[in-house]
Amino acid sequence: MEGLAVMISVSVFIYEFFQYAENIEKEHINACLMYENVIETLYQLYIKYEYLRYSRWEDIEEMHSALLEEQKKYAETAECRK
Repeated sequence: MEGLAVMISVSVFIYEFFQYAENIEKEHINACLMYENVIETLYQLYIKYEYLRYSRWEDIEEMHSALLEEQKKYAETAECRK
């Protein structure tokens, strides 16, 4: 049950960030728009990278930066396959 509580807590905090934060960086918005369920995507990053936190808005911004890095890695890998 603890895992479910964490998932809900992280998801709610991410949702509130998008609802109330001002001046979200454009590159972060663009990165998030690439996903149908960005909250789930950011939660999966939180699970994947142990250093990520979610207790402050700055932590959510760091999740966005991790998402951008994942996209860059994927793009580089896809480019190498051509």
